[in-house]
Amino acid sequence: MNFAPLYSVIRRTAAAVAVIFLAALIGVGGPPQAVTSVVTFHPAVSDFQFITASETPPTQAQCASVNRRCFNATAMQNSYNLGPLYGQGFDGRGITIGIVDSFGSDTMAHDLRVFNDAFGLPHMCGEEG
Repeated sequence: MNFAPLYSVIRRTAAAVAVIFLAALIGVGGPPQAVTSVVTFHPAVSDFQFITASETPPTQAQCASVNRRCFNATAMQNSYNLGPLYGQGFDGRGITIGIVDSFGSDTMAHDLRVFNDAFGLPHMCGEEG
């Protein structure tokens, strides 16, 4: 069989695709357009209040002094109504958790130790101390 016509079509198609691809890369669409508007940034937290520099969580009184609500482990348990689970024996023992930190915090082990110490929780594997 003579495949020469087929190879010719393949070569022409490949050449056309390459030209279109290169044209897209160099921006055949014309000169760049001027920016017509300016982006305004809005801080996510505009009413930040410093409470304490301590490694232990602030007390409810400290939070209330700056009109803030603080969430400790007990507050979170109450918010998610975990009491019935705990009453049935589901308290997390024998369960492995993982901390996924997409930003690669170099203080994660320290932060976990401080949290566990502050709330009287057992230390986990991988935790400093």
